[in-house]
Amino acid sequence: MSQVALLNAGANIEVFGSAVPSSHKDLLIVGDFENQTDVSANDGSIDLVDNANIFVRGSWTNNSFSNVFVSSSTSLIDGVVVFDNDNINQVIGGLSPTFFENLNLVGSRKILSNTDNSVNNALLLDAALDLNGKMFEIKNSNSFAISYKSGFIKSESLPGNIGYLKWNTANKVGTYSVPFGSDNQMQMADLRLEIDIKSSMSASDYFKFATYHSDMYNLPLPDGASSLESNIRKVADRFWLIEPSDMVNLPILDIIFTYTSSDISKSYNSIDPKLLVASRYNSTLGKWLDMTPRGDSYLNKVEIKHVSPSEFFPVWTLLNNPPVLDDLFMPTAFSPNGDGLNDEFFPVFQIDYEIIEYEFFIFNRWGRTVFYTNDQTIGWDGSIAGSSSKPIGGVYSWIVVVKGRQFKDVDARGVKKKYTGKVTLFL
Repeated sequence: MSQVALLNAGANIEVFGSAVPSSHKDLLIVGDFENQTDVSANDGSIDLVDNANIFVRGSWTNNSFSNVFVSSSTSLIDGVVVFDNDNINQVIGGLSPTFFENLNLVGSRKILSNTDNSVNNALLLDAALDLNGKMFEIKNSNSFAISYKSGFIKSESLPGNIGYLKWNTANKVGTYSVPFGSDNQMQMADLRLEIDIKSSMSASDYFKFATYHSDMYNLPLPDGASSLESNIRKVADRFWLIEPSDMVNLPILDIIFTYTSSDISKSYNSIDPKLLVASRYNSTLGKWLDMTPRGDSYLNKVEIKHVSPSEFFPVWTLLNNPPVLDDLFMPTAFSPNGDGLNDEFFPVFQIDYEIIEYEFFIFNRWGRTVFYTNDQTIGWDGSIAGSSSKPIGGVYSWIVVVKGRQFKDVDARGVKKKYTGKVTLFL
């Protein structure tokens, strides 16, 4: 275990930089650093003069009432605090958060033990950063504020103890990539989450990002979300949380979710990776499937494009959407003259489609319903509902509302779809 190598008991430490940026160690702390407030209520602080750099080999504890740093560099390569121990876990904690100008995480695992630590300019990630149920903030609104080399950000705590990455995206557009990881032995960002912001928000806006792996029953659910409406064997065992600061003035988004093999384990899931799509929970309606899940699946990723503000909600997962009806044949004309040929008009479904619910309407040119049935075996013979008059030739409108599933997807509850068209009745 490392020991306190530098204790700042209320002083202002000035660290002066040298001529060669980023490669020099203006202050090397071979052990732990602790920042305190003295008996006169003076907070310990550090001023990085001329963009000086600090290298830390132990843990970092801020027990003062300040955020430690008083300098205000806007450079991405100077004024850097580097945690670079390869042998022990380094902890960032204390009674108060630290406001780093630039932060490089290299080597061993870095663990947060307090919340609301932040980086003003750039975070270089070359190690595992365990959020440990805490909030970590990127204040730089540019999409390149996180520079990734290796490792991952771990946000795998369950609801009630979720670690969030907060990014002040402000009014910028572009792709923001959060290198989340599942914390496997490969030390890689195998849960990378990306949002492509297509339209501007306000200068004070931000997003909070998190993810966690659920059990085979997709439990626990995210806070506030109700039970899934899809068969749990068809749902990936993971949730993603994308929480904007303002649910009213939302941008248009493209989102890319990256998942792992354990999220769609064959041991207790029945998922076709090629058919994975994205689904979100509508907290206003209390439903998952009011928006038809959609997206493109490839290489352990699902991409959903053009998520409109009205469609967007913070809680997401991936699933195999029950297949919809691929093929519905409707004649364009028929002749109910009793000759045994084309005497009835009715829809013809694909042979591998199972109908769960069904409604069939016919309307005349004035919009009056002249035929209705919920029995798929009954077609329209041209007669007018409630009338004994003979069929009248002309063009009629039809609507078919059907809920069904393909026979191969026996677990699906079915998908409802509406079809419309016109048919000509010849006498």
